[in-house]
Amino acid sequence: MNEQKINHQAGGGNTADNPAPGGCQCNYTLAFLLLRGWLAVRAIATGIEKFGTYQIIQKPLVDPVTGLEDPSGAMVDVKIKVYSLTNYSGIPPSLKDRFANEPLLPHFALSAFNYALGPALIVTGVMLLLGLGTRLSLFVQGLIYIMLTVG
Repeated sequence: MNEQKINHQAGGGNTADNPAPGGCQCNYTLAFLLLRGWLAVRAIATGIEKFGTYQIIQKPLVDPVTGLEDPSGAMVDVKIKVYSLTNYSGIPPSLKDRFANEPLLPHFALSAFNYALGPALIVTGVMLLLGLGTRLSLFVQGLIYIMLTVG
């Protein structure tokens, strides 16, 4: 009993070693879940974006006042985002040249990294979101971001 009073007075607050009364460490759990959710959604969104590209299509010019198409048949170019497996590009073309000139990543590794990047981000993001292999998915995501940073 005396030891608990001394510990509480010396500790000076709630820490991992000295939890809140009743043993509630929900702040740590909520912080971990929020961080895990953010990292998962970020990885999934980044992975999906690897399959996207912009296409320009022509649409008839519409008068903003009447809402009718222009009688002269004028057309405007509209840029839309399209997602497809054929659009996949793990590393954007502007960065491919930059990475190719860096001596830290050999050409064969750059090619493998390019093909694996999008799917790896999506898979590890889904794993992290669902809580499957949390440590493994965090480790792999960490490696991915280290490779992207070092180039």
